[in-house]
Amino acid sequence: MKIFSSGNNALSGILIFGLFLCVAMSGCSNQYNLQEIIGTVTLDGEPAEGVGVIFTAMDPEGRDCGGRTDANGVFTMTSSVGQGGDGTSPGKYKVYFEKMVSAKELPSKDPRRTKSAMESELYFNGLPKRYQVANGNSGFEVEVIKGKNKFNFDLTSKE
Repeated sequence: MKIFSSGNNALSGILIFGLFLCVAMSGCSNQYNLQEIIGTVTLDGEPAEGVGVIFTAMDPEGRDCGGRTDANGVFTMTSSVGQGGDGTSPGKYKVYFEKMVSAKELPSKDPRRTKSAMESELYFNGLPKRYQVANGNSGFEVEVIKGKNKFNFDLTSKE
């Protein structure tokens, strides 16, 4: 039985392309020299659940990445090119944090906690502004090195 014949050019082309695609995709994360990154985030000494952790590259060859903490405050980072938990390239990064909360969850004195915001069910970053990307400088910087990287971040709720 012939699998490839002159009558199956389209099928053989698809199979060859599929094989090429599988081989090419299997090396993607190595192409970017991605390193494993895990860590923890605490807020006022307690594990911080649901906090987004964002690394923004300070080096031109760096790759931005992000992760989210679990109930124990533990996170793994995923790059923009990879699969879950694949990490990022070696280099220096600024670190930012976000925790989206509804207007109802904001402290009572927070100016964003308006009647309109609560009725509209709006969400805001509930962490202090100094940790947010819009601030431009959270005070946290890390250097990702070859191999397994572990970072722990202790945040405080006081502005």
